[in-house]
Amino acid sequence: MTPFLGKEKWFRSNRPPTSIPISKGDLLHSLSVNESDYWEAVDNLCRLGLADSYFEEGSIDFEAGDNYLSEDVVISHGGYDSLCITALGVAFVKVCNY
Repeated sequence: MTPFLGKEKWFRSNRPPTSIPISKGDLLHSLSVNESDYWEAVDNLCRLGLADSYFEEGSIDFEAGDNYLSEDVVISHGGYDSLCITALGVAFVKVCNY
């Protein structure tokens, strides 16, 4: 099992697994792959729904006429540099490990 998966925080967490980022550097180091192979692997994991680009949400406040409103927006998108595992990915890892 790779070191970043060995922590298993996202297995037992009450937060959704997509809220826990995994950095590109951790993945490259743990898996000992080059960037080209990494990009292909990420594309395939995302295509299968097992992983996704990590993103953070925040809210912005704005004035609309006499009202102040708040809206949730994406404030950071990880692209290839920061990934997260999906709920389907967690289930897949559990099936493969148990």
